[in-house]
Amino acid sequence: MSEQQELTYGQRKYRENREYNKARSKAYRLLHLAQDKAYRQQYYQKLKLEVLSHYSSGTPKCAFCGDDQLVHLTLDHLKDDGVEHRKKNGIITGTQTYVWARRNKYPLIFQVLCRDCNLLKGFPKHKVINFAKLIAEKSAEKKEGDKP
Repeated sequence: MSEQQELTYGQRKYRENREYNKARSKAYRLLHLAQDKAYRQQYYQKLKLEVLSHYSSGTPKCAFCGDDQLVHLTLDHLKDDGVEHRKKNGIITGTQTYVWARRNKYPLIFQVLCRDCNLLKGFPKHKVINFAKLIAEKSAEKKEGDKP
């Protein structure tokens, strides 16, 4: 059997008219850009909520500081092997990481962190302490400047 015989009727017709179908799909996407964008944003938010809820055992929150604002929360690789994991699995975007986690039945290689804690996790401890002191000083200076 040749490859053409194994294809269904619809698949053969699509391949025969590939350029026409591509142009038609592009025109449709351009006409419905706002709808498509809204749908994708809703899908991504729902996916993110589902995955982060699973890894948080309920309501999504940061494993370190307890921040529960969804816009701040991300998935973090427990062993700090995110680069290797993404290369190995062909993951390019953060959304693909959420899809991968769900598709692979939520492996125990992730934790939920807010962006700040995720960033600070990568710094040596002494730099984090110095950074915290600097933030406290800036905050104190700002409060003094606000007083009349």
